[in-house]
Amino acid sequence: MPTSVWDPIKLGRLEIKNRFIRSATNEYMADLNGTPNERIEKMYEDLSKNDVGLIITGFAYVSKDGGKCDPGQLGLYSEEQIPNYRKLVDAAHKFGSKIAIQLAHGGAQSGKGETHFVPTKLLNGETELTTDKIHEIQNDFVKSAVFAKEAGFDAVELHLAHGFLLSNFISKYTNRRGDDYGGNTENRTRIISEIIEMIFEKTGKDFPVFVKMNATDCFEILQDEQLKKYDLSNGFLEIKEAIEIAKILKRSGVCAIEVSGGSSRVPNSFIKKGKFSGKNEGYFKEYAKQIKEKVDLPIISVGGFRSLPEIKKSIPKYADMIALSRPFIREPDLVSKFKSKENYKSKCISCNKCFHKNGIFCEQEKDSVFRY
Repeated sequence: MPTSVWDPIKLGRLEIKNRFIRSATNEYMADLNGTPNERIEKMYEDLSKNDVGLIITGFAYVSKDGGKCDPGQLGLYSEEQIPNYRKLVDAAHKFGSKIAIQLAHGGAQSGKGETHFVPTKLLNGETELTTDKIHEIQNDFVKSAVFAKEAGFDAVELHLAHGFLLSNFISKYTNRRGDDYGGNTENRTRIISEIIEMIFEKTGKDFPVFVKMNATDCFEILQDEQLKKYDLSNGFLEIKEAIEIAKILKRSGVCAIEVSGGSSRVPNSFIKKGKFSGKNEGYFKEYAKQIKEKVDLPIISVGGFRSLPEIKKSIPKYADMIALSRPFIREPDLVSKFKSKENYKSKCISCNKCFHKNGIFCEQEKDSVFRY
């Protein structure tokens, strides 16, 4: 029997009821200290009610004193937050969805007033990490993962994409260190493999940990004239090395890999604008396919998927699961629509006007019942 989008799948010990994922999306709705509230709970309950297999939270900063990027961003760094997160988990579980929390440190993309920690200082205003600070941030990731398990999350996802701190370590462009956390591929992945090992020491190896990972920094999409402002003498992350990083992460114990790319350093590289249809859907799917062919793990593809027919064509050719973000902002009931309408296509037009600082919502659906 061919694989269906409606088939269950296991990520480690965690069974997901179908192949649809709500990819991590900053809701801009958390309280000032990063704690979730009823607005986000209602959003997750609606996603669960409408058959999203796995909900991944907006990226949650792990360090109380650094690494936050945006107002309204989730954060998980204190035991005192656990009761509110339990309510969030209960909302996602209410109709059978599973839920993972995405853990992150903003690094160079941290917000105003934050220290912009980086592996290697490339720009004014950036602070190169000492080894002691690396270890401190690693411990913050581990504590957050432990709190997540105590709150009832089914898994954690580490954010290694889009120019945030951990993705800056795996890229040759942003990591030019000469110590154990820089240099060859193994060393540049070390900060992550050590975090994973430390998480398992605290939670047990049966607690699912997976990653969202850049397959490319996306410098290849720039024109020659645009490239002149970058010093690419050290190279940058490309798919060949991303495959080797994925193999290292598998050995470290991750149970799945969500494949993405790009950062704020490369304009229009990861939240791409434009109407995606037909073969243009899934703008990172070729990268996902290449990793899938070399790494025996469930592979998740994200970016630009809009229609059920194209999603069906992509599983399992390009990936084992499909993650969507902006389409769920416009239509939290999208998976239910896919179930009832064989050729349904999301109404999302990828205008990127949904990321409002007081709470995400679709500009095209101002009177929607799905306003939070």
